[in-house]
Amino acid sequence: MTFSANDQPGLTKGDSHWYASSMKTANIGEAKAHFSDLIRRAESGEDVRILRNGVPIARIIAEEAVKKRTFAPDDGLGFVADDFDAPLPLDVLATFST
Repeated sequence: MTFSANDQPGLTKGDSHWYASSMKTANIGEAKAHFSDLIRRAESGEDVRILRNGVPIARIIAEEAVKKRTFAPDDGLGFVADDFDAPLPLDVLATFST
């Protein structure tokens, strides 16, 4: 597979747009013909820019891995009393009445 000459570091002008040429670039036809390879490049951490008439129109980038959620990160920092749901004493209840 051949890519545009934009595989070298630096900036390249595509029509009226400047873009980082350290990214791999491919025109739409190349992208269609070599889509699987471009996906593999993205999976390995490369950004792939798709061009139309030398103008960047899309990027293929790797999806970030989903981080495993950790629940109860404050485990052990607090407690719930055994009588949490017990009825309140009458004097405490009285402070809530109007």
